[in-house]
Amino acid sequence: MNISALLNVLSLPGLTNCNKLKELGVKRFSFGNALSDKVIAYLEKKVGKLLEDHDTSILYEN
Repeated sequence: MNISALLNVLSLPGLTNCNKLKELGVKRFSFGNALSDKVIAYLEKKVGKLLEDHDTSILYEN
């Protein structure tokens, strides 16, 4: 079966290899809110630790 329309795909666990999807004909690959979700979770974790310990050194750790 061939699809003549442009194929857009949303990144999901197990569906992450952009190069393979391009080979299969995907024209647009989106990661939706996955990146912002990770950033927000990271910030919430750091802020929680900062408030708990009252120590800003956590802001300078990797």
